[in-house]
Amino acid sequence: MTIEQLQRRYHWLKYEADFIADAQQAHVISEQANQVMAEIKQRLSTGDVNS
Repeated sequence: MTIEQLQRRYHWLKYEADFIADAQQAHVISEQANQVMAEIKQRLSTGDVNS
């Protein structure tokens, strides 16, 4: 995925977690979003923005 695709995925996951009623499922989705953000930060720090 490109950085832009990862950013869209991150924002979608955060949006989804904000509106879900099940707290446990929201936590899982938030954790997925955090993993996506970690990948974005890692790629930006290494200059790998096109993969």
